[in-house]
Amino acid sequence: MSKKQPFVSIIVVNFNGKKLIKKCLDSLFKIDYPDRRFEIIVVDNCSQDDSVKFIKHKYKKVRVIENRQNNYCQACNLGILKSKGSYIVLLNNDVVVKKNWLSELVKPIEKDKSIGAVTSMLLKKNGVIQNAGLYELPNFYWDERGAGKKPEKYASMTEIDAISGACALYRKAALKDIGLLDEDFVMFGEDVDMAIRFKKKGWKLEYTPFSTAYHKKHGSCNEEFTREAVEKNRLLLIAKHYPDKLTNALIGNGHFIVKEGKQKSGRFFELLPDIFIKLAKEHGHLAADGIMKDAFVELEKILNYENKKLEEEIKNLLDDLIETKKDREHYKKQEENYKKDIEEVSKNLNGLSQNLNTTQNELQAYKDEVSNLSNKLKISLGKRR
Repeated sequence: MSKKQPFVSIIVVNFNGKKLIKKCLDSLFKIDYPDRRFEIIVVDNCSQDDSVKFIKHKYKKVRVIENRQNNYCQACNLGILKSKGSYIVLLNNDVVVKKNWLSELVKPIEKDKSIGAVTSMLLKKNGVIQNAGLYELPNFYWDERGAGKKPEKYASMTEIDAISGACALYRKAALKDIGLLDEDFVMFGEDVDMAIRFKKKGWKLEYTPFSTAYHKKHGSCNEEFTREAVEKNRLLLIAKHYPDKLTNALIGNGHFIVKEGKQKSGRFFELLPDIFIKLAKEHGHLAADGIMKDAFVELEKILNYENKKLEEEIKNLLDDLIETKKDREHYKKQEENYKKDIEEVSKNLNGLSQNLNTTQNELQAYKDEVSNLSNKLKISLGKRR
């Protein structure tokens, strides 16, 4: 491959991913891209599993930056600011790339100067697609394009709506145009925010099936954490880009309202400070005040709904308690009847035992009488002889 290949900075954010990052880094050092035309930067988010020590010892060519807090977006930005490349790759630590991954990722963005970012075909271990970009769903949700489908179904280069942050190559000039990752998102949803900003500035986002990698997905966090972050950041995304839609989109899939059990009661009020700060930061305090007034009307409806749900739950609990009390009284009566039956059976057993003893005594007396008669008979027969 020619030495004229553009210089690329590959940034991998790590958090307690010692078991994951070895496969990731090993695969990066096997790519067919010229050695001197790319750098690898690992930004570590306060790992407690000796990740930093392990990487520094085993991978001397990797530049390690230690972040002071566990914020994925901030870590990416630290890596970008320290990078030397004209292109920046953000790569999750649970991704394993194929040999031609980077060379094929660079090709489309080099040919078309209007492309701001490119993503690969990400595969699951079993060979089906995990991600071929992102697409929008109703109510400001997003999903993975091609998930679960066979690779041949997505075998063409395509302009897409958004790129997953798991594997994305960005033109540094485009990043300077739209700005760095929004650190308010911390993790999840930041890639959609970037896509919206790219589109607003006229940059195209491209998917190429010729660049492939394997993605474990959520290697450093569990599903519960992921869902919580996705739902919260959805609201931040609306507050940032579609503030007039926020009030009617608050409930979404209902993750933060009472459905089953009271554990989520009032969750929306915990989110209000972050939402208000985001509105004020992006649109000014006056706009934020107006939007939040409308939002409080909707929140009052949510609160009334939650109160009714809690009333129903309390009523159900009381009904259960009453039924339990009735059951206990029923079982208590049954127990008393059983005790009476046991006492009666015990009396009968005692009577039978006494009768048995009497019968045994009578039998013994009968045996004794028979024995005496037998002896007398023997004596009588002896005399006659």
